[in-house]
Amino acid sequence: MSGREIIRDELLSRDVFTLAGADRYATAIVTALTAAGYRLIGPGEVDPVTVERCAEIARAAHISHAPGLDGYNIDVATALRSLTEAKP
Repeated sequence: MSGREIIRDELLSRDVFTLAGADRYATAIVTALTAAGYRLIGPGEVDPVTVERCAEIARAAHISHAPGLDGYNIDVATALRSLTEAKP
């Protein structure tokens, strides 16, 4: 179930909205959150932006603390980045 569907169902449970109205409001809420820079991440999903930040931090930390492990640094970053491609 998507974040939009959860919001829609919650609106419907209030007995104030029709299905069409709840759909419109749920879509508007998700659109506003997205426009503000928020990302709705479902269970078992990963956020590619956050994973990329982690990969860069891991790479930079290893380079600054252990310059001789450059190949290892790339492997850590590659492994982290592969999370965005994995399907549960």
